[in-house]
Amino acid sequence: MRDVVETLVIAILLVIFVVYLFLQDWRHLDPYAGCPVSLVGTFALFPLFGFSINTLSMLGLVLAIGLVVDDAICGLSKVCSAISRRDWLRRTRH
Repeated sequence: MRDVVETLVIAILLVIFVVYLFLQDWRHLDPYAGCPVSLVGTFALFPLFGFSINTLSMLGLVLAIGLVVDDAICGLSKVCSAISRRDWLRRTRH
């Protein structure tokens, strides 16, 4: 159990580092919120569907969290670049 907690802490720190590396701003909280929401949602649904927590389910969980964080980073970077180009302002005027 200690190894799982240690790996989880390392993964969360890596997510924070990667998000800061790509976005270079601490104000964007969507990718940071993606990890806890994914974890809580997954562990809440595990007993409901009768899944056990084993190596294969943890591998799927890590993959899913990575996809959620990656999608959040891509979405935020597109929004930030559109705002910096003022593209959103031109679209709302028409």
